[in-house]
Amino acid sequence: MENAVATGARTGVKVKYWIDSGDDEFQDPREIAKEMVQEYFWLNKLEKKDIEVNCKDSEKNTVDVDEDYQYLEVIVKDFVYNPLTGYLPKAMIPQKIGAFSLMSFP
Repeated sequence: MENAVATGARTGVKVKYWIDSGDDEFQDPREIAKEMVQEYFWLNKLEKKDIEVNCKDSEKNTVDVDEDYQYLEVIVKDFVYNPLTGYLPKAMIPQKIGAFSLMSFP
């Protein structure tokens, strides 16, 4: 989960975020990040509704994609975890997992 969230944030900050949001080629870094987290964590069928992505300004306040932002925050909270194998007792396996990543735009 941590790797998936970090990969989503890294991918989101690498899109051409400087293209004007009115431009036909604009790619929302939040959507790109969600898609990458989903793709990276495909074994447990993570859905977009489970992924929170925010643009942050220099003081780390959440702002809209049309505003001036420097960071991309990707969060997955309380995802119900289903282990791939069933040989460990339920008490030894986390029932929910989550991860957080904050990346700076170049």
